[in-house]
Amino acid sequence: PKNGLALKQGEKWLFFPDANYNGKDTLRFSVSDGTLQSEALITLQIEAVNDAPIASDSIIKTEEGTSVQFELDATDPENDSITYRLTSAPKHGDLIIKKDGNCNYTPFENYNGKDSFSYRASDKNAEGNLGSVNIEVSPKNEAPQVMDATFALEEDGKLPIKLIASDPDGDSITFSIVAQPKNGTLTGSGPSYQYTPKSNYHGTDSFMVSASDGKLKSKAAKISLNITGKNDAPSFVSSLKALSVGYRETPYRMQLEVTDPDNDNLTIEIKDQPKQGRCFINGIELLYLPDPGFTGMENIKLVVSDGDLSGNTVLSLPIQEHANPIGIVVNLENAGEKEQAFVNMVYEVNEQLKNSANHILRMDQEKTSKNFQGSINDQLNSANLMTLEQWKDQLPNLNPETSFSFHPKMENGTTSWTVSSFLDDKSSTDTDLTNNDSYTKNPLPNEQQPQDPSFRDNQSGTNTELDNKDSYTENNNKPQESGTENKKAVRTVLDISEVSTVEALESAPNWYTMPGLGSFFSTGNGWIYQPEMGWCFTQVCPDGCSTWIFNETLGWMWMSDQLENMTYSFGQLGTGWIFFPEASIGKSEVIYNYTNNTWIKLI
Repeated sequence: PKNGLALKQGEKWLFFPDANYNGKDTLRFSVSDGTLQSEALITLQIEAVNDAPIASDSIIKTEEGTSVQFELDATDPENDSITYRLTSAPKHGDLIIKKDGNCNYTPFENYNGKDSFSYRASDKNAEGNLGSVNIEVSPKNEAPQVMDATFALEEDGKLPIKLIASDPDGDSITFSIVAQPKNGTLTGSGPSYQYTPKSNYHGTDSFMVSASDGKLKSKAAKISLNITGKNDAPSFVSSLKALSVGYRETPYRMQLEVTDPDNDNLTIEIKDQPKQGRCFINGIELLYLPDPGFTGMENIKLVVSDGDLSGNTVLSLPIQEHANPIGIVVNLENAGEKEQAFVNMVYEVNEQLKNSANHILRMDQEKTSKNFQGSINDQLNSANLMTLEQWKDQLPNLNPETSFSFHPKMENGTTSWTVSSFLDDKSSTDTDLTNNDSYTKNPLPNEQQPQDPSFRDNQSGTNTELDNKDSYTENNNKPQESGTENKKAVRTVLDISEVSTVEALESAPNWYTMPGLGSFFSTGNGWIYQPEMGWCFTQVCPDGCSTWIFNETLGWMWMSDQLENMTYSFGQLGTGWIFFPEASIGKSEVIYNYTNNTWIKLI
């Protein structure tokens, strides 16, 4: 037969149709008696019967964390519709079986390995055999993980850090720094590092780190650092070790530079007062006043404190002679409180000269042919008077034989000075007194005199070349008569009453009037009394058309018959041209200063 198998069993023949075959088949056989034979054909009809579906085992492969779709392997011999029944579920994933046998399997997170499930297929009449599906989940490489962390340490300390990291696949891990800390340094290799903050730094810092398994890198983790502060001692900056040179009888000033890492409020004090002078601290300014006559190296010990901790330094101040000193000898033995006032005045003048001239004053002990001599007196005399500012400016051009009388006026803790100058008799017979640069000179030539308030004086009185030839009493080379004073006051030839614009008042003896000055009383020796200004001292210029007037309140003023309502001033009114609106300056309540371009109210 074509669709089956025929087997003889004794006297019988057995027919086995092919599996699941139904229909017709034939069997041809023969019979023989040894001599003859005969053939016959048997037709077989195989009736159909229902066959159960057949399920086949399957193997499914997927990757960790990846879903897989597949179809169950089951067939029905009659091609009947098949339904499926899950007999055992997978243990390591989720399975969905649809009616048509399509499945979706999702392994659990991070699982890799083997899984399986079993099922049976059925048609409407019979249930088939047990089928199984074996699932192989291959491992998937996952990036390692590093944990964020926060650490704390103290200022100027060191911190060992152990990072926490893991790899889901158990792979070996290496570490790398993604961002270095900004306020410190990091040493070592992961997972162990050491962090060192910058010196004296406190606050917050951080760095970023990642891990790698050789294929994948983790997300960068932030490692935060909290550095708690501690108090640091303040200190003086190192640049204070290189100091500039100071001069004798001259204030030495310098700005102290200190630093404190914590920016605390600092105080600076003198630990030990210097041996050759006095030292004062005002904020961060140091003022050192060397004793008169001292030169050498002065050591000053200073301390700076934040209230808790402190730092020290020793300043070595070099005090030396000035290259161009102008010596002056003044006997201060009986000066009393005026001694210190005079010393203070010299120091104040020297501080100005140090910054504006190429010389300073020097307090000498003995008179020589190269230095000046002076004394301190309470009373003014009719000598050549000048303000301290004028004396300071005129001094380099005066004869060393000139002597000075210093007149202090102490009020409310301050001292103002007026200076009288004298020329020794012994030198007056041998000296031609040209007195160039004397303060009695008209400060500016006529062509430079101001015509309107827009004028600005481009020359200060202290820098104007002064030529007062014949402004002092000329030497007639006659020997001195007995009884003549050792000092002869340097006086002008003309009296103020002889100025061309001065007119006498007939109704009042010794009373006069002058444009710009008003009415005044003259003593005949340079002193006048003006009702609005009080006592004044005058010196007439050689031209007989102008005069210098000194008033204790207003200072020095130069007036000319060619300049109405104008004066040139040294002193309290300022240096430069002054305009006054009234008939006399004494009656004017306000004045206009051309140098500053401003109106000033007179007290």
